[in-house]
Amino acid sequence: MKRILLVTGLLVTLIAAPAVSTAAMYPSDGRVQFVPNNDQTPPVDPTDPQEPVNPETPGGQPPEAGQAGPLSIDFASSFSFGVNRISNKDQIYYADAQTYRDTAHLTPNYVQVTDNRGTASGWVLTVKQLQQFQADNAALEGAFVSFGNPHVNSNSTDSLAPAALAVKALLPNSSETQVMTADKTEGAGTWEDYWGEVTDLAQEKPDGHFYTRKVTKAIQLHVPGKTVKLPKTYRTTFVWSLKEIPSN
Repeated sequence: MKRILLVTGLLVTLIAAPAVSTAAMYPSDGRVQFVPNNDQTPPVDPTDPQEPVNPETPGGQPPEAGQAGPLSIDFASSFSFGVNRISNKDQIYYADAQTYRDTAHLTPNYVQVTDNRGTASGWVLTVKQLQQFQADNAALEGAFVSFGNPHVNSNSTDSLAPAALAVKALLPNSSETQVMTADKTEGAGTWEDYWGEVTDLAQEKPDGHFYTRKVTKAIQLHVPGKTVKLPKTYRTTFVWSLKEIPSN
């Protein structure tokens, strides 16, 4: 069967509008003002910065509150390197993935900073390990942490990105180490620096059985085999610092 498309032609009579003369003109202004934002910026998902999140510590507790102010550290992951059998061989232990409250969602570990000064004058983010991993009076001698495969992300579409730096060896009791830098005109808005990706790791329990851990292999704890290990939980503290770039 043929289908026929009927096209109807319309005859339109155009009537010219009368000319309008301008009797007067008067300008008026429009304006908007911005000031530095001193509010606290909540954490967002490092892999999807449009999504707000509620991160938690490895023990399932709320993390330290982020700073308020136009140049702030909003969040930094805490790191747990698992429960491991004592070994007399050199070992590398991986950090558990970042967990969140009231959800099974996991992401790589990350640090988040915000620059709402409105000057885009640059900044530097550093980290320092205050002391060696310790349990009571015993130290995990010779151990060090490394941060590899860094990525920067943001919901800022018009801002130039800061640079993320890998840390080959963060030595305890040493000077601050740069992890992210923003030169002038860079790093405005909120930025996340996250390491690697979440992967599965077959982990051996102390009883010899295996289970699957979700880890960030880019964050590693290196422990010499010759170091004496006690059957205890070793702890340390990382301090993150955000500094303005001095103006010339």
